[in-house]
Amino acid sequence: MTIFYKYLSYIAHQEYLLTSPTFSLHDKPILLIDANSTSLQLLKRSMETLGGSNIAIAKDAAQAAKLCQASAFDIIISDLKLGNGPTGLQLLELLRVNNLIDVSTLFLLVSEELQRPPLMGKAEIQPDDYILKPFSPPTLSIRMAKAMGRRRQLKPIYAALADNDIKQAIISCKKEMDKTSRYRQFCSIILIELLWRLGDYKKALQFLTPLLNDQQLPWAVIAMARTQLYLQQFTDATETARSILDNRMVAPDAHEVLAQCLLRADQLSQACIEVKQAIDLAPHSIDRQYLGCEISQAAGDFEFAKQCCLQMLEQTRHSIHRSVGHLCNYIRAIVDQAEHCEDKSQADQLHQQALGQLQKEKQSDLVKSDSSFNYDTFTLLIKGRIEALQGQLNAAREALSAASPSDTASLSPHLIADSAILMDQLGAYDQLASLMNNVEMSQLEPLAKQRIEQIQEASAEVLSELEALLHDAKSAQQQGQYRSAYQHFKQALTLSPSSVNIQLAMVTLAIKMQSHLRQPDPDLNKDCYELNRQLQRLPKTEQQNKQWRQLYPQLKPYLP
Repeated sequence: MTIFYKYLSYIAHQEYLLTSPTFSLHDKPILLIDANSTSLQLLKRSMETLGGSNIAIAKDAAQAAKLCQASAFDIIISDLKLGNGPTGLQLLELLRVNNLIDVSTLFLLVSEELQRPPLMGKAEIQPDDYILKPFSPPTLSIRMAKAMGRRRQLKPIYAALADNDIKQAIISCKKEMDKTSRYRQFCSIILIELLWRLGDYKKALQFLTPLLNDQQLPWAVIAMARTQLYLQQFTDATETARSILDNRMVAPDAHEVLAQCLLRADQLSQACIEVKQAIDLAPHSIDRQYLGCEISQAAGDFEFAKQCCLQMLEQTRHSIHRSVGHLCNYIRAIVDQAEHCEDKSQADQLHQQALGQLQKEKQSDLVKSDSSFNYDTFTLLIKGRIEALQGQLNAAREALSAASPSDTASLSPHLIADSAILMDQLGAYDQLASLMNNVEMSQLEPLAKQRIEQIQEASAEVLSELEALLHDAKSAQQQGQYRSAYQHFKQALTLSPSSVNIQLAMVTLAIKMQSHLRQPDPDLNKDCYELNRQLQRLPKTEQQNKQWRQLYPQLKPYLP
């Protein structure tokens, strides 16, 4: 939602040029972070030249976080790239979210990259300024003074955001704007984002309309397009986004808005083109990568969907947003691509890629960070999916049986999507119905939720019919109407032919019915033979095996 934050620094800098700052570093505790020792020493000398004396240094995010836990800093200056760990942006988010630095602490980001990186995240976790290397001590002093003045002036806004009090932050924004402050435009941008976060899109529209009537501010036009999208005014949003691009503005936001509008119009190929352009221009956004995956999957571009999942995995691996869910998404995307691949050799390569990634990540810090996630179970499900795609159905059923808990309600949210996919592949609709009845959609991450919804939609008719048959079968059984119950179970088995539970229920009823007959029913005998044959080869859970061992001696007399 903060895709136009690159305007914040520019606006504040232009406003600040109207003033002459007085700024002293004397006795201010300062933290400098850079993975390059030479750059770190140069930065330290610059700060000493400006009067800094209380200076701490760190070479990576982990070291910086420890220093912030131990001491308070007024100013933190970090390089964007900090080696193989978290970036400077991710460090800032870590420090702000975990309250390791005070709301008044100044955080500046420096880099040698010519292009300012697209800043992702909320207003409260944006750097106070972004400075391009190399820079002189006087330039650094001016930029620090500017940023410090702004943070002090807007402290009530930042304090409310730190407390997650969005409504108070909005009130503070409006108060600052009423002062005709030089930060009015800066506050306007924050205000729009806060209204979005509250879901108050109509107020955002009301605020933006007069701004655009007076002058076509680039950030306001982009904000208007997104506001119209949130209000589901897709035609207006499309026109506004196109007007931005027609003016030859480099605006990934406009491409993203267009992509979402085209997605809702079911123009998938065009939506895919737009979201790819948005990601090419500004890839450092998890929400944008999610959108890219959603659109590319719908358009059948499974290679790009896989790349989006990989970007999400790597961008979050060292951040507070890291999750094994991103790893599950990536490996699932590899298998999805293989499933839709017409070339068998290429599909086999993708299968090997998925299996290789499973092995590579087994001992990774990411997997170890989530003790509630059973990686072995996830591996079984992925191998089961691959075996099913290769026609090895018995092996796939064994994998599903080994991976399935007796109570589907206890299944980890990260395992639900792949469990459902494998159940759907094998036609295990009784298990799928049980899983769907117990799944908490709110616990699922977006791509897993999307996949579950797709399976629900595709199998809705079968699941509904199966549920009705099983209900009728159990109801008839409770009333002692064994023949009727048996027929309902038999019909249910045609919908879910690999269901062990249904077949065990049929065996139980067949034994009851045969025991009450003077002569065994020949048709029931045939059914008993087929049920025995299936149950002997189908993989079973421990509980199912126990039930089968109890039933088999009673069934044996009715077998040929």
